[in-house]
Amino acid sequence: MTSTDFILDTSAIIEAMQETERGKRIEKLIGSERCFVTPFTIAETISVTLRNKGNTELALRAILDRCVVIETRSVQGYDTGLFHAVGRRTNPKLSYGDAAVIAAADLVKGTIVSCDADFKGFTNAIVVE
Repeated sequence: MTSTDFILDTSAIIEAMQETERGKRIEKLIGSERCFVTPFTIAETISVTLRNKGNTELALRAILDRCVVIETRSVQGYDTGLFHAVGRRTNPKLSYGDAAVIAAADLVKGTIVSCDADFKGFTNAIVVE
C-alpha cells in the first residue's frame, strides 16, 4: 500500500474526537498516515467545540499532536478564493472553510477526509457516512 496524505475537514475531526462510529471509521481509514489541516479547519473545530461546551485547549492539542497545519500563504489564499468562486457555481453552499480544504488538498496532492456531503463528487475526497 502506498502512503497517502490526508486533509481532514472539521466534520472528520469532530467525529473522531467524539469517538462516534463515523469517527472510528475515520481513525481506521487514516491509520498512521500523515494528516493535514488548515487554519480554517482549526477555527471551525474550536468554534464547534466551544459552542458544545467542550474543552477547546484539549481539542487544539489533539489536532496539533496529529496533524500538520498548512500555513496560509498568499498563494493558498488566492487558490481558496478561486475554488470558492468556481465551486459555488455548482454548490451555492460551499463555504470558505471547505474551499480552503480543497486548496490544501490540491497543494499537497492529498485526499480529503470528511463527513460533509458537500465533498461528494470530488475525486480526491472520501466522504465517511
